[in-house]
Amino acid sequence: RRLRRTHAAVVKSYREQFLSAPRPNPFPLLPELALQALGRRVVISRKARSLSQADLAHLAGVSARALSALERGKPTAAMGTLALVLDALHM
Repeated sequence: RRLRRTHAAVVKSYREQFLSAPRPNPFPLLPELALQALGRRVVISRKARSLSQADLAHLAGVSARALSALERGKPTAAMGTLALVLDALHM
């Protein structure tokens, strides 16, 4: 019986502290992490095909600088660049 009261008190305290206060975004870096993960996948695919950045950039018709930004997960990489690189990698 005492354990139940303690548990109920803990739940009530939790609700008062965390559920009534405004909560920050639980995923503040999700877009950045997704871009970095996508960049890592491009690097892995490129290396699996034994391509240098310059070779893949030439095949995709993009600059080496744009490909580098994409592989590093920079948010400045354009969606068109991504589409061209993925097409060149047959992904």
